[in-house]
Amino acid sequence: MQIIMAYNFALHISLASIAIDFVLAVASLLTGTSSSNCAFAVDCALDVFSSAILVWRFYGETGAKGYGDPNYDIDSYNNQRFGLSGNQSPATQRKELLACCGLGVMFILSGLIVVGKSGWDLVSADQVIDLEPDMNGLPGILHVTSVAFVICGLLALGKYILYRHMNSKSMYLESINSWISAVFALLIVITTMIIEYDNNLWILDPIVSIVFSLFMIIYGIYNIRKSMKALRDNDNCGFEKQKIEYILIP
Repeated sequence: MQIIMAYNFALHISLASIAIDFVLAVASLLTGTSSSNCAFAVDCALDVFSSAILVWRFYGETGAKGYGDPNYDIDSYNNQRFGLSGNQSPATQRKELLACCGLGVMFILSGLIVVGKSGWDLVSADQVIDLEPDMNGLPGILHVTSVAFVICGLLALGKYILYRHMNSKSMYLESINSWISAVFALLIVITTMIIEYDNNLWILDPIVSIVFSLFMIIYGIYNIRKSMKALRDNDNCGFEKQKIEYILIP
């Protein structure tokens, strides 16, 4: 029963993330076009696709079908906390690794797009932060990003708790993704208030966005390499004989 509940909760939180991230992406673009705003909007837009990858990962995974898999050790399977360990079926292990690869690609795409936008802002002649459209300017951005910070933080916490129970590396990556969205939202609040106080400090906005985007690119490459290596190793040794031992947590 715990296994079924865990898979269902993972599927439902992924579906909820798709809807929430889409709304946040649109709301962020409507309240401003600064580097941080665009970074957050792009991150949320790509989070929609990363959440879709998790839906694919967990859809139909109820744990029950493992009992019919000849590669399962039933006693060991029952003793696992939520069934996600070295006793996974070969198909489930491969699905987990492919999901990690897909999430790594989303990290890289998000980082590249934000680096491009922020780099353009740095060399552009127009360096005035856009506080429109909004009836009072600043409050619109602060309201949206403050709500986004709380929502993304709660999503990240929920996904991380699931990861701790399920030992699913793809869920761990998705929790990192949501934490990054929360951080981007917080950065928008901070940089917007700083620039509102002194517009000459506009350069902080694209620079901070570039720094976080470079982290996303590097982390995405790291996870793709680890996941691909695990796929090759498991293909050579057989999924049923080798546990997923690669570490995605630095």
